[in-house]
Amino acid sequence: MKPLHITQLIVTAALLTGCASPSYWYEPPAPDQLNQMTLSGNWQGLARNAYSHKVAYGALAGPVEIDCARYQDLISLKVTNGKLEGSLGRAPTFNFSTTLNASGEFSHQMPVRGDTWIYGGVGIFSNEPQLRISGKLDSARGVGAGRISVTPKDETLGCDGRFQVSRNSGSPPVASLGNPFKIQYWINRSEGSSRDQRSWPSR
Repeated sequence: MKPLHITQLIVTAALLTGCASPSYWYEPPAPDQLNQMTLSGNWQGLARNAYSHKVAYGALAGPVEIDCARYQDLISLKVTNGKLEGSLGRAPTFNFSTTLNASGEFSHQMPVRGDTWIYGGVGIFSNEPQLRISGKLDSARGVGAGRISVTPKDETLGCDGRFQVSRNSGSPPVASLGNPFKIQYWINRSEGSSRDQRSWPSR
């Protein structure tokens, strides 16, 4: 067999092996594990940041720059009769409790502490970080998805993330994890490519 053919076979085998492994990021559970009549059960998956740097527009200051944490971490949701007990992250873990509506939608907001900083000239006067987690679980498909936001209290400017879960019996493998989830936003006035880096606090 020619070396090229051997290489092609190795690549093909690797791809097949990868496809056979469970992908908690998007794959639903096996059909025989689905219970389409209820949302109750354990939903587990991954949460990750949507961006680490973003230029947005504030109501008073115009363009602002936002630095956010990079993460890919665990999220777990336990649903029992319309009540949801959730946990996000692994070091530390943020626990929360809320309820779901009949469509499987939920939303929860809570005060948190973390690595946050706001430049005084951007017109945001409260540096009280809030963590909001909202999403929807689909009992028919056995998967769910949602949004994670870390912002100052009563503000929309901040850091966003996404999560996807599957109603599986086990957590995603350790190899799927990245940096731990972290409460962080750094909000500064935008000065374009020539912004004065000294206006940011030292890391």
